[in-house]
Amino acid sequence: GEAGTGKSTTIEAVLVSLLHHHRDQIKDTDYRLNDRSGGRVVAPSICVCAYTRKAIGNVARILSHNFELYSEMEGALQTVHNLLEYAPVVVWSEKQEREVKIFKPQRGEWNKLSITHLIIEEASMLGLDLKTELFAALNPGVQIIYVGDINQLPPVFGKSVMSYALTKLPIVHLDIVYRQALDNPII
Repeated sequence: GEAGTGKSTTIEAVLVSLLHHHRDQIKDTDYRLNDRSGGRVVAPSICVCAYTRKAIGNVARILSHNFELYSEMEGALQTVHNLLEYAPVVVWSEKQEREVKIFKPQRGEWNKLSITHLIIEEASMLGLDLKTELFAALNPGVQIIYVGDINQLPPVFGKSVMSYALTKLPIVHLDIVYRQALDNPII
């Protein structure tokens, strides 16, 4: 859906539904904090992730209107890079003939994430290369929901995962813009 059609509100509704009606499927899991402390936080195994911190901030802002939901889900709102626990590692560069520091995911096939549900916000910005890393870190059976706007920015690198999602998966298209509705206080 385009801006203002209710994508964030839909994410909130999905979270409420999962937490209230499917609690038996949801476990507690630990996530790396969204700061540089290296700390961890326990939250439900439903993760909302996005390529940018801004997108996660927008979801947090919407959820903050429901204090109970926000309190429970805050730790599970992650950038993809933070979810995969990217960290600096030192490797030898043949090209530069010296050790260099690069960022690599600490989660993958060797160290799986214990999430049960994954909502990918702003999916149009997620490239296939990062999606491959993300999916390698997931256990079989994780329910995945892509949320995005095909008119948004494409990924910085590579092709968008949104193209795949639109051609291979069931779609719900939000096409009524509520943000500019005449009775909306935003106007």
